Amino acid sequence: MMTSNKNRSRYSTKILASIITLMLISGCTTNMFFRTFAQVANQKAAEKEMAKGSDTYVVTEMEHPNRIIDTLSTKQPTIEKEIFKVVEDMPRFPGCENMNLEKNGLENCASEKLETYIYDNLVYPEEAITNSIEGTVVTSFIVDTTGQLINIKIQKDIGAGCGQAAVNVIYSMNAMPQQWRPGHQRGRRVDVLLKQEIHFNLKDLK
Repeated sequence: MMTSNKNRSRYSTKILASIITLMLISGCTTNMFFRTFAQVANQKAAEKEMAKGSDTYVVTEMEHPNRIIDTLSTKQPTIEKEIFKVVEDMPRFPGCENMNLEKNGLENCASEKLETYIYDNLVYPEEAITNSIEGTVVTSFIVDTTGQLINIKIQKDIGAGCGQAAVNVIYSMNAMPQQWRPGHQRGRRVDVLLKQEIHFNLKDLK
């Protein structure tokens, strides 16, 4: 009788151990299932955010198993610089700043030096000479806050290479020893848009 009871006790203990083992396995499996489900859901949510161009991208646990990181992208909003057409102190061609002149005198001096520079350095295109092309090319450009000439464009062309010749002579000013004096508005340097007419006259050819 005592042997029978011992056998039953051992049998019961084995059954109980088996039940506990099954419960533990079941619990782990369920936990892994929900964990994997959550990871997949998180991954899909991140992919949707990326597809929408969101500024925030969530690095999921599937990508980095030991941590979840919220990372802001480095995308920055585009800031457009203000470009003026008229300012309190307009840009000036260099060469007159050290002269003891009033503001109007400085502007007239700079205009004369600019005109001299243009026609001393303008190259009349051979095609225009051959075809007797004359006229006026209108260019535009921006004098930036460092005195560089940028965004040089042809606003009016007469053809035969004259437009490009006008652009070339404007661009060549960036290689001068002295830069343009930038425009100023309320005491600070600003970008200023200017237009410049360049005349092509065959009689002026040397």
